[in-house]
Amino acid sequence: MKIQRKEEQLDTILLPTEWRYSAAIVGLIQYFEFRNEEFERMNYEEIDYEGWNGIAYSSSWIREDRFLKFAESFYGQEFWHLKAEKMLQSDEWTAEQIKTINGFLTGNTVLKKIFEKNKFDGENKDQILGLLNTNRLEIIKETFRYKPELYRKFCNTNLLFTKENPHCRLLGYNIDENRKSKETSFIFDANKILTNDMIEFDFIPFAFTNTRLGFFVNNNYNIRSLRKTNQNFKEILEEQKEEKESAKMTLLRHLIQSSSFLDYDVEIIVKSQDYDYYETLFIRENARRNIMSLKDPKIFNFRYKLGENYWMNLEEELFDRCMNYMILDDLIETLLKIRIRENIQYIDFIVSHLVDINVEWKEDIIMDKGELHNRIEQARKAGYHTAQNLKKKKAENKITSYRQKLTSAVVFHDYDRVNEILLQLESYAGMDYSFVYDLFEDGEKNKDITFAFISALNPEIKENKATNEEGGI
Repeated sequence: MKIQRKEEQLDTILLPTEWRYSAAIVGLIQYFEFRNEEFERMNYEEIDYEGWNGIAYSSSWIREDRFLKFAESFYGQEFWHLKAEKMLQSDEWTAEQIKTINGFLTGNTVLKKIFEKNKFDGENKDQILGLLNTNRLEIIKETFRYKPELYRKFCNTNLLFTKENPHCRLLGYNIDENRKSKETSFIFDANKILTNDMIEFDFIPFAFTNTRLGFFVNNNYNIRSLRKTNQNFKEILEEQKEEKESAKMTLLRHLIQSSSFLDYDVEIIVKSQDYDYYETLFIRENARRNIMSLKDPKIFNFRYKLGENYWMNLEEELFDRCMNYMILDDLIETLLKIRIRENIQYIDFIVSHLVDINVEWKEDIIMDKGELHNRIEQARKAGYHTAQNLKKKKAENKITSYRQKLTSAVVFHDYDRVNEILLQLESYAGMDYSFVYDLFEDGEKNKDITFAFISALNPEIKENKATNEEGGI
């Protein structure tokens, strides 16, 4: 919420009443601090107003020339002209370097307009730098406005640094009055559209992480926590900016790393460069606890075509279940079926991890989780040693046969059949399966034990991978 005060030096109050105002505050504070360092001192104040902790500042501090210089400093090498300036600091250049500099000087429409007929030739450095300085604000504005990963990613490009508009300048909030005003209004009356806009919303891009998938954490308990959380989140994301992974897994991985400063329910705003809308994710305490169980989500990088138009993306499936507090039984069953069908041994490794996570996520329904973990480890060891015994007997075909039978039985929830198969295998392999008594009591409740046994019933798997020994699963 924005409040104007009369006869006050700090005539504007901004309160983080919803995410747009929170993000504007984060962007504004960075702008004010930049001005403090580079120009005259501008002392915004943190202020408590009507139960909210916000900021107070002078509206006169928000000027277009200052804003553009801040944008240039903030995004740095996102601007072609800065790359050219950096190379022009030398006194000598190779032919290739001159070519590169001219490439930078014609990197977009506004630069082409200025430098297409004023190329750098190795001897006109002062002329080029003079043109850059003379046209700097125009270059910054047009580059910032139209570059896909900058202002264009977040806002309507036609509304940059306009004071107030009938509709919010943010993408997904903006309305084309000529086409959609009646459809989005109450009972088709265009005069009843409720909207808000302010020039401070132009500072929202600076609050998001500078990544293809931008994130903003609306931790608006107070201004200090709002700033600190987003700064920490930004640092984590910037470290691994170049990694290629799904949007959801990017968020998931960084939420894991953010656990030290995100220890409560939180709202996260997501803006993709590919879509003209913002997404909102509410990360609840239970979801955060689930997230911490994942440790290294990269191991779940697995895709499989289940139908003509449907691919199972394990990372995405895991993320959705994590956010919605869903256990993994059906996912594990699907993977076991794929394992039998395609003989993909890596699935055993995945399933073993998923079993451990599944037990953690079942915390609310498992009375003695520690004992269940013990039984699961017993089952893994039994599965591993069973496979080794049958391998010594040159009966690898029996391993495959029993895996198929057990997988089929557990997928169809035929736990009597599961018990029957395990007793047959126990006798054939000359083993002692102490874990089966839990299955006799309640096969459904203890199906993770069966999952663990099946995933370890592989003659090719190493012992530490099957039994959690020496740093394994």
